[in-house]
Amino acid sequence: DQCAAIKRQLQLHLPGIKVFLDVDDLRDIGALEEHVEESMAVVVFLSRGYFASRNCLREVEAITSQRKPVILVLEADEAKGGLTIEQAMLECPEKYRDYLFKHSDGQPRLPYRWHRVREFQMRSLCLIASEMLGVSPSYARYCKRRPDGRTAAVEEAAAPGASEGQPSPRALLSKPRLELCLASDVAFEEIGYFGRPPELYASPHNPGAERMAKELIAAFEASERPRLRMAPLLVRDGGDDDDDGSADAQRIVRPPDFMVLYLNGETWLGESGASLAREVAAANKAGLRIVLLHENDELRGGCPFARFFQTTPGALIDGGLYSDIAVAMHAVPFREVSL
Repeated sequence: DQCAAIKRQLQLHLPGIKVFLDVDDLRDIGALEEHVEESMAVVVFLSRGYFASRNCLREVEAITSQRKPVILVLEADEAKGGLTIEQAMLECPEKYRDYLFKHSDGQPRLPYRWHRVREFQMRSLCLIASEMLGVSPSYARYCKRRPDGRTAAVEEAAAPGASEGQPSPRALLSKPRLELCLASDVAFEEIGYFGRPPELYASPHNPGAERMAKELIAAFEASERPRLRMAPLLVRDGGDDDDDGSADAQRIVRPPDFMVLYLNGETWLGESGASLAREVAAANKAGLRIVLLHENDELRGGCPFARFFQTTPGALIDGGLYSDIAVAMHAVPFREVSL
């Protein structure tokens, strides 16, 4: 169903493009290799068990033997067969790995992750379309002589699929792509409209929250950027700042407009986690607006959301902390969509 969605969206946004989808258009399974041969590029949608399918392996064999440009798309949802690029490479027969997972210059070919949220899908779609246009004859001419007058490097004419004076289609896929965008891409929307710059609180007991808050603030127009507050949220009844998150802290002083709750692999752990829980409980009681940001980038400490149902104090879960959907903070190139 996701391949059908990609096909429909490509046809919608690239009028005139011809997209062959085996489950829709294949009339004779024996002609599978012929359809690969007639295609300018092949999109391979990788999910768990793809390489265990006999017909999928026939497609891969045809792609490899015919030296067809390949665009990898990776299912992101583990519940729907999602897997990592490392897992996909392990499932792939060794004789196909270099061609599928490396560019012609030996650099790794990074797949585009396919998310189930529309805004992220539109970003993936732009990247897929960019790769497809990158092997078209028109773009081949653009690649040779760009409008800025600089000449792009081309591979030797002996490369598979190359003609005199033109790079091979596969070689083009290792070159910089056209940058496409959709008018509906949320990354191009202006963020703001608060009337005045709001105050954003990032708890010192929430690992990574300050960095995440600064990243979020930088996404705003300069005149609308929130002010970051790092001073303790709670004070003791006596009025002193509660630097240690002790149980005596009962009162929120000078409530901010928003509190960032950054959810990653370190959230809720140890003494910092206990202090953060007290702050969140007080913020909930005071009606403070909490912005849930769930880190998905493994390099930034991302982890599955299910983890938080094991590490979050039960009282906060029962109080509806996760009744609002957390914003998924994905890695580049989806990061600005998350923001």
